[in-house]
Amino acid sequence: MGDELVEPVPTEPPKVLDGEIIWEHPPQKGRGRPPRGNRQVYATPEVCRLLGYYLAEGSIGGHAVQYAFHADEVEYHRDVTALHGHIFSADLSVRTRLAPGTKQAVVHACGAVPARFFANTGRGAHAKKFPGWLWDCSDNLLTETLVGVWRGDGWRSGGRLGYDTVSENLAEDIRRALLRLGVVASVRCRHRGATNYGSARPVWSLTVRGAQAERLASILGWALPAPTERVRSRGDGKAGRAAWFGRRPSRSPYIQAGYVHYRVEKIDTKSVKALPVFNLEVDADHSYLADGVATHNCPPYYDLERYSDDPADLANAATYAEFLADYAHIIGRAVERLRDDRFACVVVGEVRDGEGLCRGLVPDTVQVFEAAGLALYNEAILVTPVGSLAVRAAKIFEAARKTGKGHQNVLVFVKGNPELAAGACAPVERLDLTEAEAIGQDLPEEAPRQPQEARTQA
Repeated sequence: MGDELVEPVPTEPPKVLDGEIIWEHPPQKGRGRPPRGNRQVYATPEVCRLLGYYLAEGSIGGHAVQYAFHADEVEYHRDVTALHGHIFSADLSVRTRLAPGTKQAVVHACGAVPARFFANTGRGAHAKKFPGWLWDCSDNLLTETLVGVWRGDGWRSGGRLGYDTVSENLAEDIRRALLRLGVVASVRCRHRGATNYGSARPVWSLTVRGAQAERLASILGWALPAPTERVRSRGDGKAGRAAWFGRRPSRSPYIQAGYVHYRVEKIDTKSVKALPVFNLEVDADHSYLADGVATHNCPPYYDLERYSDDPADLANAATYAEFLADYAHIIGRAVERLRDDRFACVVVGEVRDGEGLCRGLVPDTVQVFEAAGLALYNEAILVTPVGSLAVRAAKIFEAARKTGKGHQNVLVFVKGNPELAAGACAPVERLDLTEAEAIGQDLPEEAPRQPQEARTQA
């Protein structure tokens, strides 16, 4: 089957904003004439569909919103016109004009209120994104947004559906919205060459294929052509017919038990962007969230943390003995894939049972690896950031004489010859003296300690 990367599928919030006020025009300042139109916008299917139209084809110019469509898309021109009148007021001017010498039709909707409302989704095509309130709406309203988006800039080619945008944020928002509705889309970035106006922005392309495309087509109310029959050799030199019987072949990735599974085909490294990084920690485990994918750099700590309701999850094992059995099976399978004369490193910490006694997970981990054929080679202590432990430590110790956890155990095992394993490792990066001095200059000097006698007298 191979290795897979899993991502949790977003779900509809327990309490949705449908029918609630999602935006209100700020109070009028000064003596100027207040803007015309409805000053409050509610979360409705009409608002969400119009939002989709704007994300795909809209732009803001002064106190007006413009939508650019193909001249033949008369149904969409009329829908946008009707939606503007229903949401913001029929008194606001909305007109459609054909661009001379082109096949483009522009729907021009006047009004400071709609212009300010859509400004919250980003100014400029490259900055567009879903407004925050949309994620708190029901799946029905999220679907209406995607309908408007696909009517504006979506495409279909044979059995594929797709969407192209110059906004990376919008591409990711659409991908996660589709995932919430049970549709998995692939995303890739296409870099374009220079134009008469300078360097062209990269394009983010979402593509939905196979059975996933059928699901999306049913959501959008579109029809896809029936799968074509394919001719395959029967192995005897003669051609034999093979039909899909109305079903498209399902490709990786797929959704199962609340997670989308991606087959790992290649592991590569890329330079990260200059973005702030936040490290959120708990006492026993360090987890990170990158682009919606949760990564764990430590093994499970039995029932200390629950990652899901899946009975196959190690954290949901009925007993510690059952946990250890599955734990040993997983480690054994991993060791089988480890080359001979190589090291294996694991970071693990101790856990307590219901009576507060240590279970012995660290020595049990050593026994599990030794049973799999490895030998303990190194052990070290990983000091974890103190964080709030400094505040909690005294209370924990006073209540039950338990020490706060400020470290984890680093266990290094070897499979085969330690010397050959060491030779297979990358060169050690050494910190030279000038770098060490530069680092030391940033540290505050420690206050001189008083002699014991002076402290006792004080």
